[in-house]
Amino acid sequence: MVFSLRGWLNVFPVMKDVFMRFPLALIFIISSTVLSLLLAHKIELFDKEIIGVIYTVLVFGLVSQVSFRLFSESENWNTKKYLIGSWLILLLIVFYTVVLFDKSSPVSSLFFSLALLLSLMFAPYIRRQSDENSVWYFNYQTGVALFFAALSAIVFGGGLSLVLLSTGYLFEIKVPGIIYADIWIVAWSVLFTVYVLSNISKVYVYKDESCDFPKGISFIANYILAPLMLAYMAVLYAYFFKIVLQWELPKGNLGWMVSSFGIIGIVTKLVAYPIRDKGTRLMALFDKYFYYALVVPALMLFIAIFVRIDEYGVTEQRYAVVLLGIWFALVIAATVFIKDRFHIKYIPMSLAILVLLASYGPLSAIEVSVNSQLARFESLLIKNNLLFNGQVVKSRKKVSFEDRKVLSSIADYLGGNKWRSDKTRSMFNSLLAEEKNKDLSESKKISGTGFIALLGIDHVSKWDARRAEKVNNFSYKNSFDLNQILINVSGFDYVGRHYFYFYSNSDKKKVFTLNRNNKNEDIKVEINENFFSINSKTGGRIEFDLGAFVFDLRERGIRDTSQSNSSELTLNKSSSDGRLKVRLIIEQLNGKIRKKNDVDMTNIRYTLMLGFNR
Repeated sequence: MVFSLRGWLNVFPVMKDVFMRFPLALIFIISSTVLSLLLAHKIELFDKEIIGVIYTVLVFGLVSQVSFRLFSESENWNTKKYLIGSWLILLLIVFYTVVLFDKSSPVSSLFFSLALLLSLMFAPYIRRQSDENSVWYFNYQTGVALFFAALSAIVFGGGLSLVLLSTGYLFEIKVPGIIYADIWIVAWSVLFTVYVLSNISKVYVYKDESCDFPKGISFIANYILAPLMLAYMAVLYAYFFKIVLQWELPKGNLGWMVSSFGIIGIVTKLVAYPIRDKGTRLMALFDKYFYYALVVPALMLFIAIFVRIDEYGVTEQRYAVVLLGIWFALVIAATVFIKDRFHIKYIPMSLAILVLLASYGPLSAIEVSVNSQLARFESLLIKNNLLFNGQVVKSRKKVSFEDRKVLSSIADYLGGNKWRSDKTRSMFNSLLAEEKNKDLSESKKISGTGFIALLGIDHVSKWDARRAEKVNNFSYKNSFDLNQILINVSGFDYVGRHYFYFYSNSDKKKVFTLNRNNKNEDIKVEINENFFSINSKTGGRIEFDLGAFVFDLRERGIRDTSQSNSSELTLNKSSSDGRLKVRLIIEQLNGKIRKKNDVDMTNIRYTLMLGFNR
């Protein structure tokens, strides 16, 4: 029974067995669970960055320790030799995470994690001479353990949550939401991992008669996977025929279509390995010709991705597609030239080596991608006379819409995380040294819009399909929120906030009634074309030419506002007789410049301050 004491006491022998076989791994499981529970309860014992490093070490350490244990067992190492090796592995993980690992890039983490996970598939067989059926059956048992571990975690977490939810509903007890989080953390961090570890086989060599192929998987492989892959293959080849017939380059999405075809096909071959000669005719056909049929898709994959790279440079996503293409090419070449010596363990092993190289170093995804985009960025800067002696200078002439759009797109990529931003920052040292850019120079990360603002040009969204001769957007926004600060009103009598939408015919005038000296006086504020005017009996008419104001900002190279230049959005004027002074603090001003002297305002939000000379 679920709540029987005897059933729960059986957990302790399992935990003991796991500890004896994977001591450091179990310590990492418990530590990461405690850390997750503390974070869920918002108890932070360390700085967030330190917590991130600790958590990364625990996760990487867990997988690497399991993989190393499998290797040491297959080599029949004694306890002393295993413990020394496991501590060396841990030191390497700590060194990689603390010193080498780029914590701001999820791509590096993804590639390294994938390499560690793949190592679990071949760790016991790196040096062991084993038949392919044994490798397949070991991984099959591990896969079954993963499936039932996930099922157990879901049943445990969902069942216990349902019990608490029902109890709270029936007895009108309010169950804190954090308890549900605790349940799911324990379910996945402890139950799932311990179940998997306790069911990883200690046997690495099996007799052929022991490697039974489950009927359920046989049905899926024979009657679902094989027919679907053959159908997918037919669709791809029909599309390739269309490309040749029309003599047009492949579309951008072809890379991911071929990648999916290759990955699913290779997985299908691995899953169906024991029945490759015993399955249906479709299965036999698929197994015999798949790698040969992958040649043309792999070729088209390289063509498609290198066309994209030639046009837009390397990114982590395109790097991943190229990596998959290289893996496909290696597997195809091995199948054709060394088929009899190409053990199935080399399939995950080769991919693990490739993704490990992609996680860190000069050939890593992030290094190659950033260097590629920096080269494109520098090339465009030189073309538009914005780079001299390795330092960026402000734009002094009009930059075409197309170049501004590409520069903005690259800047958004380079400003996407701290590592990329820091690599780009050195080009802007001269501009960052200027007093008005002090807030950017001190920031931890400069965004893409920040880099473009330093260039003195307008940022263009990648979704913007317009042309420069038609429209040129601008948007000025105060760097501080007036709802969160106190305004110095010394010398002024009245303060008010409002907004106007220029395109609305009914919303271009606002009347404020002031009580002065026990008499009411109307103050009319209105928008007429690009003129913001204040009309009063006391001070007459005071006008601000917003069109000229915008042109003045742009002439002086101010494309964006920050703390250092937010005062530019404060305008002051007085009536000719000095009886009324006005301060206009612009909170936000948006619009478009269609021609040289044609400003089309969209909206303005402002704070208005009035001071009367008594």
